[in-house]
Amino acid sequence: MNLQQRYFFIFFLIAFNILHLKAQKIGDWTSYLPYQSGITVAQSESKVYYGTEWSIVQIDKEDFSSKRISKVDGLSDIGVKEIEFDDTNDQLIIAYTNGNIDFLKDQEVINLPNIKLNTDLIGTKSVNNINISGDMIYLSTGFGLVTISSNDLLFGSTTFTDIPVQESVIFEDQIFISTDEGVFFAPSDGSENLIDFSLWHHIDESFGLPILYSSSGISVYEDQLYFVADDKLYRWDNGRLTEIWTSSSDNISLGFLSSDGDFLMLGVIGNDRRGDVFFYDGQTFLKSGNGCNDVIQDVIQDQFGRVWYADEYGGFRTTENIQSDCQHLNFNSPLSHEVSDIAIRDNEVYVASGGVKDNYDYSFTRSGYYFLENRDWQNINQDNEIFIKENDLLNFLKIKPHPNKEELYIGTYWGGLLKVDEAADSFTLFDESNSALLGTIGDEQRERITGLQFDLENNLWVTSFGSPRPLALLDEDGQWTNFSLGSNKNLIDVVQDEFGYLWIPAFGNNGGCYVFDPGSDLAASEDDNWRFITSSSSNMTTNVVNTVAVDLDGAVWIGTAEGPIIFDCGSDPFDLASCSGDRVKVLQDSIVAFLLADQDILSIEVDGANQKWFGTRNGIFVQSPDGEEEIYRFTVDNSPLFDNRIRDLAFNRESGELLIGTDRGLQSFKTPSTEGKPIHLDTEVLVYPNPVHPNYDGPIAVKGLVRDALVKITDINGNLVTEVRAQGGQAVWNGEDISGRKVQTGVYLIFSTDDKAFDRP
Repeated sequence: MNLQQRYFFIFFLIAFNILHLKAQKIGDWTSYLPYQSGITVAQSESKVYYGTEWSIVQIDKEDFSSKRISKVDGLSDIGVKEIEFDDTNDQLIIAYTNGNIDFLKDQEVINLPNIKLNTDLIGTKSVNNINISGDMIYLSTGFGLVTISSNDLLFGSTTFTDIPVQESVIFEDQIFISTDEGVFFAPSDGSENLIDFSLWHHIDESFGLPILYSSSGISVYEDQLYFVADDKLYRWDNGRLTEIWTSSSDNISLGFLSSDGDFLMLGVIGNDRRGDVFFYDGQTFLKSGNGCNDVIQDVIQDQFGRVWYADEYGGFRTTENIQSDCQHLNFNSPLSHEVSDIAIRDNEVYVASGGVKDNYDYSFTRSGYYFLENRDWQNINQDNEIFIKENDLLNFLKIKPHPNKEELYIGTYWGGLLKVDEAADSFTLFDESNSALLGTIGDEQRERITGLQFDLENNLWVTSFGSPRPLALLDEDGQWTNFSLGSNKNLIDVVQDEFGYLWIPAFGNNGGCYVFDPGSDLAASEDDNWRFITSSSSNMTTNVVNTVAVDLDGAVWIGTAEGPIIFDCGSDPFDLASCSGDRVKVLQDSIVAFLLADQDILSIEVDGANQKWFGTRNGIFVQSPDGEEEIYRFTVDNSPLFDNRIRDLAFNRESGELLIGTDRGLQSFKTPSTEGKPIHLDTEVLVYPNPVHPNYDGPIAVKGLVRDALVKITDINGNLVTEVRAQGGQAVWNGEDISGRKVQTGVYLIFSTDDKAFDRP
């Protein structure tokens, strides 16, 4: 090894007069949520706010510039149900499906979790509507009507109705609510006890309505009250009802009402869930603009006459007026929140959308797959790819890019293995008709692919759930072979260790994990060898095995329903005496315990520093390389994590991002580590940010180093400032000297070595 490969130095500038480029900092979270479905829309004087199921999109009315706001940006939760803008207090009110409430004002979020945390509430806590009247906020919920003061954000009264409340309005000193059992009203001036729902008046058959009916919407327009009763629209005139609109077809039902504009806007829904909006000016109804009529959830009109539609199917749409052509507002994002498998190649992210339930039944997921290339998301599924549609491919469970070819392989839990030629943009489907993949026992028409792994020679190993020969090989020459292991045919993944052995977990209480040696002749069975690891033949405490990962030192980590177990067997995993697995011992409250023994390990990933990321049903545990020390603990309560159920984890070796697939979307965490290099190369070492702005308060990183390199930082005269040890291929410096003081502006030198040479006399 030459001198430059063992030692490396560069210089960089800490400046006080140069702006640094904005970049993702170590410790930052990033969301990769879908922006393809709108469920609610609200407006301020200058902005339009769309609510998706997962987050908020803010759009400027003048230039149409947009901003996304999610839990990683400070919101307290995920699962938006309803939004409304409070003009008086200049704040956006956000209600979530679990009853949580956020107030967003001046980029600050104030959270009111009272409803969410109240365990005594009976009925769903979801907020169906937010109505602002004066200094009072009325929340229509699944259990009743709740009031909050908009000035001090203190909860007031709660009317428990025992029926879901859909909306509320104040009209002529009365408060009206629409519910699943009709419209009720009571004085709003305090003359009666609103908490006692028995004192409320029901608009019933005495007013000419049926005894039983449902009201999905109520609104005040031009100083008159309107509400929906079943499939009719009524106007309330001093206690008398006037029928304004009725459905002309049994296939049409009435949905929402909105008076946020110059018209009363009525949502109409067909049996196929497709809908329209009708605009009422007090005399006549006009139908909505062309192309904005899929599965409309909400609509508003702004001061310029533009109409903004929230559509469950088509996302966010607008028209210049009520009958002009529709303009779709497209946002660069994945198609869906669904994630089952994440793969990364050359800084590109590939995501499979899923296809199985916990018991490995079909979930009939049709979202296909997505990939992020040059910061641009592409979504591929039956809606936009004719090959996938013609072959009726769904349940895209596993995804694996070829290591050095422009090929992508996707395992469907339905119709076999899909090969994508990325250069030619063409598709090939491998199933029982043209490969060694076999149908499922008892469901022979379905090839259920559950695992994909390229070996050291770039041959592709494939597992299929329930197949009579559930392990298959597609070699580099395009030839197929299949294999039969033990009696458990329900294989769920395949991973190769550094010695070429395959580790293959099997599903169920009688599962376990196979270790398979294909021998030197991959196509022949004579030199094959396999072992089935169970709780009776190892130190595992359960046979429920979910995942397998190989760390940077070659040890195999198996994730079970009762924590992880390590098989550090070297080149002989078939030696039962020396390869029975080890459980990591840790201290919990000064008591020795086994690492995560009470956790169901669903996914394991290894970052550039050889730290172990364990995805569980209760969030993420990040442990030191040996597993004994906790580095991070992420849950929905202490971090921007979307959901505690972790589907998959994947480490981007180049950027240091740890991709996290949850039940409620894809996100990432910027780790301090990257992949370590075998030698120092001056074309790969990078300091960022460089130069460093004086107001910058984040870490300064040096990436592209030899794994776990020792890094020393000196001033321009060679005086030692501090030293740090790289995490994988990246060293992180906090900008302080060895005494803990911030360094001054100037030029600094970085020296890096892959051994202890600096420590020698």
